[in-house]
Amino acid sequence: ERVSIYRAIYSIAHAFELSVVFDTKKNNLPVRPFRYEPCKISIGDTILVTGRIEHVETSFSEIGSAITLRGRSLAGTLIDVTHPGPTRQFIDETLEQISKTLAGPFGIGVSFAETAPTETFSKAVIPHDETIFTFLKRLADMRGLLMTSDAYGNLVYTKADFSGSAVASIAEGQGTLLSTEAIFDGALRYSDISMDSKKRNGSAVRESVIDEVLLAQDINRPLTVSPMHSPDDDLAVAVAWERGKRVSDSVSIDCKLSGWSPPGSDTPWEPNTVISTRLPSCFIDRTTRALIKSVRLERSIDGTVSILSLSLPEAYTDDSTSAVPWNQ
Repeated sequence: ERVSIYRAIYSIAHAFELSVVFDTKKNNLPVRPFRYEPCKISIGDTILVTGRIEHVETSFSEIGSAITLRGRSLAGTLIDVTHPGPTRQFIDETLEQISKTLAGPFGIGVSFAETAPTETFSKAVIPHDETIFTFLKRLADMRGLLMTSDAYGNLVYTKADFSGSAVASIAEGQGTLLSTEAIFDGALRYSDISMDSKKRNGSAVRESVIDEVLLAQDINRPLTVSPMHSPDDDLAVAVAWERGKRVSDSVSIDCKLSGWSPPGSDTPWEPNTVISTRLPSCFIDRTTRALIKSVRLERSIDGTVSILSLSLPEAYTDDSTSAVPWNQ
């Protein structure tokens, strides 16, 4: 009856929802509650999500019986569970080593889209009441990395990749574009983001980045963010990453298109790919490269659509130029 698949560059819990009608007389319900049955979602030969069914919902009315199944990719478990033991310290270990130690007992693999960082954390502490995901995300922030899942449900550390060729062009009034929505939230932008720390020798360290878009308008909105980990961590990377995340969070551009694939392609839209856009109603007055940060694929009696959430080029990067796709 209905299918919804959600995948994002910044989420380890890729999600799916399936609604199915059934015959109560035959008692042919496809699942049972609390079985956490494995579920693999694919389109043709392309696997999109490997996870488990976590939520089962049934309904009966005069029009018949239905069951709705919802679940997440396997790595989604790390969002829910705390470290199974007392407070633990990791001394001089890399992000890869720490991640494999914590995710391994749950059968979740760990990989890096690019070369894994070799820098170690001199001391990283996970309290007994902190979830594994929030702890690893704090570490990933210090290395300027996003956390996502691969098609098989494993944890992947990655970066936003604006370097690739555009897989498609989206423009208002053209092609398969049905509608657009955009939100620009200035409350999430800061003129100056800083972090302060100390080295082992006691010397003070301060790193900061400037948002030149706000600076050009003489907007004074400073923010100081406390480093979450060892004083030997690379603050320059962490503070630049803090700005890049906030640039992404401050801009929400959603494009609804018919179909599940780019024009001329048989494979569905993918997060972390580049498209060319021109959306005057969203202040994108000139042709601009944008990154697909999340994809929602939906099918129902109303048709088959894709909803793409886009990031502008500065998002998730250390690019602090003032170039914007709208007229000043």
